[in-house]
Amino acid sequence: MVGSRIRARASCHITSVGYHPASRAIDDATVAEALVCVESRHAVLAPFSAGSNDLLIPIRDGLTADHAHTERGELIAGSKPGRTCPEQISLYKSGVAVQDAAATALVVTAAREQSTGKEITLR
Repeated sequence: MVGSRIRARASCHITSVGYHPASRAIDDATVAEALVCVESRHAVLAPFSAGSNDLLIPIRDGLTADHAHTERGELIAGSKPGRTCPEQISLYKSGVAVQDAAATALVVTAAREQSTGKEITLR
């Protein structure tokens, strides 16, 4: 749940994955300040029970949907620019749960193979 402004420094990159129907991880000010890149506008801007509250709530409160500057594919293809200056904060929001799960599995597998990180038990 968002409690206060994220202390993002210039040139910081934030990646936001996951979904909670009644909350979000990124505050309005950070979303407004950042260059927002999404996996899929269709996915992150979908109404409840999909979508991303990290973006839907600020949009509801006055930020335009155009603030989702680019999709990842547009950046890769070069049809949309990324950062326009080195100090710009960038924010990536996945919005595609199956990709979040697949990426998590890859990271956990790599960490185990490299004997790095720490496994915890959630209760």
